[in-house]
This record gives sequence, structure tokens and C-alpha cells, in this order.
Amino acid sequence: MRGWRERTMWLMSGALVGTVTMAAAETPDTVYRKLELLAEVLGQIEQHYVDAVSATDLVYGAALGATRALDAHSAFFTPDEYRELISATEGEYAGIGVELDERNGGFEITNVLDGSPAQRA
Repeated sequence: MRGWRERTMWLMSGALVGTVTMAAAETPDTVYRKLELLAEVLGQIEQHYVDAVSATDLVYGAALGATRALDAHSAFFTPDEYRELISATEGEYAGIGVELDERNGGFEITNVLDGSPAQRA
């Protein structure tokens, strides 16, 4: 059963990614017709999948798959994840004023914050 779930999610994600990537060069009518494929996949899952799956989970899964197909800087956040992100990044900061990424067992400075001690140095 798990294999069916994964195939279905990949199919749905692929349909959404294909629609999103082609949307820029197409008319709204063409885009809406392609979105019908996504609606068909969702309908098939709702009718035939062995377990109950919420429509919200399916749509979020499709959006996550679409952004993962783009680049390392694109992401999808659920409303709860977005609120958590905003909460974690608002407010006052303390330190030298840099953003770090962990890479190859160490850290790399990826951004120097405006007005920070690191920028003044």
C-alpha cells in the first residue's frame, strides 16, 4: 500500500510542477485546463486510496513537491510553519551580525546583516 501512496504523491506533484513551470508561457485558459489534471488526480486519490487523506494534506504535498522541483532557494511553508518562521526571525538579534550555513563539517558565512558589528569591521 505504501508504494501506491508514493506513486500517487509523485504523480500529483509531477502534474503540479508541470503545470506551474509551463504557466508563464501559456494563456490562462490553457493553464486552467492543465490544472484539471491535478483535480483529476486528487479525485482519484479521494475515491480509491486505501486510507482517508485530507484534501489539505494533498494540496500541501503538491505545493511542497512543486517548490522542491525548482531550486535550493524555493520553499513551501504551511501556515503554521510560516508563522513559526516569522516568529523565529522577528525581534532583536545579538551577536556579531552574520548568518551561517553548516557545510562540510564547518560553517560558512552566507550573509552579513546591515548595521552589524561584522559589517562595520
